[in-house]
Order: sequence, then C-alpha cells, then structure tokens
Amino acid sequence: MKTAISFLPALFILIPGCAARTLFLDSDGGSTGESPATTTSVNGGSSSSSTSQTGSSSTGGPTSCTSSDCASYTLSCPHGTPTNVECVLDSSDQFYEPFCVLAGECSDTTGPTCSWTPPNPCSGSGSSEVCAMSVGGSGTVSVVVDPPVEAGASTTTLAAHFDSSTENPGPSFGDCVYQADGANLQQSGQVGVPAPSPGTITVTAAGFMATTIPACDGLYAPASFTQTIAPGALVSFAWSTPGDTPDGYNFPAAPPSVPAPHFVSIAASDALAAASPTVPRATDLAVDWTVTGTPLSMEQVVVALTQGMATVTCTFDATAGSGVVPADALLKLAAGSASYQVYSLHEADDGDTTDEWTLRFLVEMPAATPAGTAHGTLTLR
Repeated sequence: MKTAISFLPALFILIPGCAARTLFLDSDGGSTGESPATTTSVNGGSSSSSTSQTGSSSTGGPTSCTSSDCASYTLSCPHGTPTNVECVLDSSDQFYEPFCVLAGECSDTTGPTCSWTPPNPCSGSGSSEVCAMSVGGSGTVSVVVDPPVEAGASTTTLAAHFDSSTENPGPSFGDCVYQADGANLQQSGQVGVPAPSPGTITVTAAGFMATTIPACDGLYAPASFTQTIAPGALVSFAWSTPGDTPDGYNFPAAPPSVPAPHFVSIAASDALAAASPTVPRATDLAVDWTVTGTPLSMEQVVVALTQGMATVTCTFDATAGSGVVPADALLKLAAGSASYQVYSLHEADDGDTTDEWTLRFLVEMPAATPAGTAHGTLTLR
C-alpha cells in the first residue's frame, strides 16, 4: 500500500494526520489485519472521475475498460433507471494506479447511488491488490466565498477530500510551514478501491444551501454556486452517511458549524497587492491587512505559495493586522514563477476524539487588493 501526503491544493492548509487502518486479505486468502467489509455504498456523482485536484503521475494499471471490468460496481437512482452508464477508466492522479469504474446519470438533479462490492476472493498482490479499503485518515471540507471585488457575480465553492494517509508536516519558519509535497493530493489504498466518502455533503447558512456528491470513485469535484455567505454567518456542515456505516469508515455523526470569516484587504503598498507581484526570496515578505468588521478570536489570515508540489503556508491571527513570511521560508522555493493566495479563514475540527478520522471544516474568503482578489501567479527572484 502506498502512503501519500494529502493536502487540498486550493487551500494549502496543513492538517495534522492520524494513522489509518486498512482492511485487506492476503493474496493466498489468509487474513492480515481485519477482514474486509462485504459492500461499500456511497452516493455516486453523475460524471466520471474528472477532478481539478493534482498529485503524482500514476503508472501501471489498465489502459481501457469493458463492462466486465466494472462488475464490482452497481448504480441506482432514487427514481427510474440510470442512463449513460458506462465503465470508464479512472486515471485520476488521486490514485496509485488507474482502475475501471462506473459512470452514469439520473433523470433528476440527484446523482446515482454507487455500490462497490470487493472481489471475493481477493485478486492480485502488492500494489495490484484489489481488496483493501481504508477506514480512517484525514480530510477536509472547504467553503470558499469569493466576494464581488472583481468583474462578475460572487461565487461560493464547496470542495471535499478524504483519504487514508498519514500527514507529515515539514519544517516551520516562524508562522510558516514548508512542505515539499504540500500540493500532492493522492489517495492511498489499493487499486480499484473507491476513496472514502461520507456520501452527500450539505452546507447551509442564512440564505445559502449547497450540496456535493461523490462520483463512483469516491471523489468530490469542486462545485460552485452563485449564492453567497455573509461574513460572520454560521455555516453548518452535514453528510448523509455518518457514524459506523457498513463501509466501516466511521465518519463522525455530527460535523460542526463554523462562522464565516470577515473580509480582509491587503495594503496597497504590499508586494502581494500588485497585479503581477515580484518577491525577492532573500528578503522577508511583509503582509499588512485591514479587517472589515470585528474578527472572532479564532479567525486567521493565510498566505499560501505553491511551486510544483512544494508549498509554503503561513497562518496569522487576523486581529494582528500584519504578518511576515521569512526569507528562510521563501528560499525553500526556487527562483521563478509560483502561485499565491491570501485569504481570511475560520476552521473547526469534528470535535470527536473517538472516531478514526482527523477532519477539518474550513470557511474562507479571498483577500482584496486594488487589482482584485489576492491570488494568481507571482515571480520569485
């Protein structure tokens, strides 16, 4: 089994991990660890495995699929029969190797329910074993509120990712953390096994409700909505398969509510306020901001840089009004282009120390600059 380091690439938030248990059988039929559950059920999305998330390139595995390759998957709809059902190749970088998975659609707006039954007996061995499923790990559910400071309407983006890896934070530099694989978002586990999923995720706030449904591979594609969330509004999270479900994932039964952060603006004199910033790596990078309203004690301002798979993530108290990205952290990145973003953040964990998951629930709002919002590409020199 390949252990991966997993971060949400749009956020670059470091999440303390926990060791994951895996259920599997030896290729000779003998038991190692615990016996696998017989059926895993998740709500399936209407599309296949397309995703905006990135990770290491996959190698090996099939290059095409026939209907018999998806014999372990079935789709059903709340009303009627799924249409456009096909066995497709999931070559997402989220997974160690490509595998075949079902895709289909329902006649209404809901996605089809996707059920997966592990092969019996297990087939393959080593990295090609097809009978392992993870029952714990780390994950994020994020809500990004994009305020109308640029042309166009406000948008709110809901995204989620769950894995079974152990997180390994990199070295710290003041309020910043460098992670060589911080942008790597890859699913650990065995070939052909869907990603862990708590089913349909629902987010509600005053005047706002949004849902996201995993596809048959268990992955959630980011979903955008034209509704917006007011700063300070209470954002509540829920999902359809909490607790010790037959799939064995044991997601906590009661996800938390999180206040939306307040809007922040970066000082016009700051380097990151420019339309195309240039940042010297050998000099500390100062960031100054003002907050619209009164931030709560747990609100933060995050400065995140990414270059390839490497990230530098700096987290400051929103009430401080300023922060510094040390030159030592910037020098961990190479000279050249990198992406960056600055945003206000409020987060909470699931608050359940008895479950096997370390989960974070995030609500973000991009910072404003004279040129729009503080995100894009900068030049490191």
